Amino acid sequence: MTTKMPHQFTLILADTALVDEALENRVFEAGCGDALLAVCDGVVSLDFGRCAATLKEALTSAIHDVEAAGFTVASRAT
Repeated sequence: MTTKMPHQFTLILADTALVDEALENRVFEAGCGDALLAVCDGVVSLDFGRCAATLKEALTSAIHDVEAAGFTVASRAT
């Protein structure tokens, strides 16, 4: 049995500079309910607290969810 642990990291979105209700709904419905959306100087970020067995697994699943919402990840920070 693999133990899941919380992993904290931030994903920066490409090609968007505004957080609105439509964006919030898209990322939430795609599985990013464990992320806090923020925007600063036109940079939109998602601060995750995602539980997974490894950081790699957490990042991979979060990037998949962001892409499922129709966005591209520009960069990440851990």
